[in-house]
Amino acid sequence: MGDSNLALTQRASRVVLAHEPLFRIGDVTIEPQTRQLERDGQRVTLEPRVMQVLVALARSEGKVLTRDELVESCWGGRIVGDDAVNRAIVQIRQLTSGVAAGSFSVETVARVGYRLVKADRREDRPSLGSRLAKRRAVIAGVAALGVVGGSGLLTRPWSDRRDPEPLALQHYRRALEIRGQASRLQTEQAVSYLREATRIDPEFADAWGALAWSYRGLLEFGPRPDAARIEALSRSAAARALEIDGHNADAEAALLLLKPIYRNWLEIETGCRRLLAKYPEHSITEYNLALTLSETGRWREAQPFFQAVTDREPFWPLPCRGFINALLAGNRTEEAEDVLEVALERWPKRIDFWIINLRYLLASGQTAEALQFADDPRNLPAENPPLVELERTLIKAMASGIAEDRQLALSRIWKAATAEPGLAQIFILATALLGDTSSAFQMSKGFFFGTGSWSHIKAQRPNTSWLFLQQASPIRTSASFEALVREIGLHRYWRQADLRPDYWAG
Repeated sequence: MGDSNLALTQRASRVVLAHEPLFRIGDVTIEPQTRQLERDGQRVTLEPRVMQVLVALARSEGKVLTRDELVESCWGGRIVGDDAVNRAIVQIRQLTSGVAAGSFSVETVARVGYRLVKADRREDRPSLGSRLAKRRAVIAGVAALGVVGGSGLLTRPWSDRRDPEPLALQHYRRALEIRGQASRLQTEQAVSYLREATRIDPEFADAWGALAWSYRGLLEFGPRPDAARIEALSRSAAARALEIDGHNADAEAALLLLKPIYRNWLEIETGCRRLLAKYPEHSITEYNLALTLSETGRWREAQPFFQAVTDREPFWPLPCRGFINALLAGNRTEEAEDVLEVALERWPKRIDFWIINLRYLLASGQTAEALQFADDPRNLPAENPPLVELERTLIKAMASGIAEDRQLALSRIWKAATAEPGLAQIFILATALLGDTSSAFQMSKGFFFGTGSWSHIKAQRPNTSWLFLQQASPIRTSASFEALVREIGLHRYWRQADLRPDYWAG
């Protein structure tokens, strides 16, 4: 038994992507540190776990790896279900009909494991015509698989009737790979790539449209003292895109959504539906339609739209987050747990999914499980350590039930809300969870209207979807809730649109 364990350890050494060197299989260059495959100028970005499995199979040099060995090297020996391994293998096999076509295959050895089989390189080099056909198939395959994060495209990476300058196209693709990540730094990087693309090729309409949307995306990371300038830049880029190509979906979406969704609910919803009729499956528009529905208390109606964008754009975290919250709002708990498990694997260090899981466990009465999850160092997010520690303080106060612990947690939450007003809704919900709904409503007044003792946390572009989350039930059951949503203007909207929010139906 000892020898077998030693063999397992030797063959299944941990795959740490940051330490893995670049390598090639046939015509495909594989860069573990950036999680990218490249062939003939086409780049595909893999999920971290999928890249780890590909590296482990490649390192085995044609030998069979058992499931236990894959789990040991790629999951650190954690207990994972067969579905997790199967899913990674399926995604690698999908590559072999796209960017990695003709380079390798993954073979299943029944009741043993898997091995990577390299293609026979003695075959004749294909003709130029067949290579171009394969390249077109690669582009179509990548878009269909949704492997390029945030593409939102169907059969080719641009819609212009002319071919863009190659270097401009390269910058454009890089921007598409990182957009949709809900990160200020990555949005700024996308803007940089797209500005360079439009400088190199001023007639590249899709680059101008994507630039208009990326500028608009910067407005979400407020408050911004330069908001007026950013809005003007977005309008200018959109106008240029539409001047070149009058049917540019990104540009039209940017112009529609420069207004905040807050208090423009009917206009934004109507506009999104109009754009989707014109540009079916445009991910940016469909996500914002779903977001508008959730902002108006219609999480259940939003669910299929969040799901569609999640399926189409598997590397965009915000639609996945919306999908989970919509499932929870619809009491589809088991489905929500399944999607949340995938999200925690796909984005293991994102703080928003970590918080969603903790708040879900709390709201469902699983306080001990929440405490265990929060205390496990393997689960800790990489970003915003003060917020992580604050959330752990909340969990421990809820678990202990001691009044002094709750008061300590409240005082820390209020101090954090003053320091980081951009996260105010997180702190308001935490305050309500700790039982102080009176303070939660006072903070809400400051967040939405800039009034009272919490006026300093007023949001530049307020969002309302959090009022209708499952974890917000302590707020909604308060007598003050209807007065709040009436002052926000939602009652008027529901009446004008002849709609009923989910919570009215119970």
